[in-house]
Amino acid sequence: MSLSQPSPPDPTQTANQQQQYNKNAAQSQAQMNMVNQSTPYGTLTYTQTGTNADGTPQYTATQQLSAAQQKLLNQQQATQGQLGGYAKELAGNMSGSLTNGPDLSNDALIKTMMGWQTDYMQPTFNNQNSNLDSQLAAQGITQGSAAYDNAKRQLQQSQNGTVENALANTEGQAYNQSLSTYQNQLQTLMGLLGGSGPANLGASFAQTPTEQIQPANYAGLAEQNYNQQNQQYANTMQGLFSIPSAVLGGWAQGGGLGKAATALGLK
Repeated sequence: MSLSQPSPPDPTQTANQQQQYNKNAAQSQAQMNMVNQSTPYGTLTYTQTGTNADGTPQYTATQQLSAAQQKLLNQQQATQGQLGGYAKELAGNMSGSLTNGPDLSNDALIKTMMGWQTDYMQPTFNNQNSNLDSQLAAQGITQGSAAYDNAKRQLQQSQNGTVENALANTEGQAYNQSLSTYQNQLQTLMGLLGGSGPANLGASFAQTPTEQIQPANYAGLAEQNYNQQNQQYANTMQGLFSIPSAVLGGWAQGGGLGKAATALGLK
């Protein structure tokens, strides 16, 4: 038995050894997680294709769609290509309006509303004028007479009032319609662009295996072993120096203790 105090673990050696245990555990877990898969939609296969700089293996995950799924993917990509072409053409046709934005000036709104008047109100006005002419002729009132001019003036004033009221009541509608037309163009274009965009490539790749194995706690075990040895050394020394001097007598003095230790094989 030796009474030499144990040396503490070498921190560099302990760290290197612990790192090796960690690496081995991670590599084993990765290999356990990389399970080849086969489903109605396709297959997923892991193959070692090389090694890293530290010597650990590198793997490649290969996904292969079934024939039916590959056909659907081809159709989807072809459709996306067509939508992208439509979006490009539409953007070219809309370059002026998209650059300038909707024209919401008073002149533009009045022009829009007057267009509505021409399309929807003027046919009614024409019928009113024709009916008035027939009515006046039946009454014997001829064109150019004061009665004729007065009747036509009253009808014109009534029609003008109708137009003014329509303009006042439809200004907000004209504004909203101009803005809505511009926004609808943008929405159509964005819809085409969204439908023609590439797929989420990140979601199409296999998930990288996650290492879950708990490596051996080499550093903790080394520290625990050192503490146990150190405690054993302390207990031995405490027991040695606690031998009653009455038992050892004078022999415990003058170097007798060291001789006793030698005789007991403690050093």
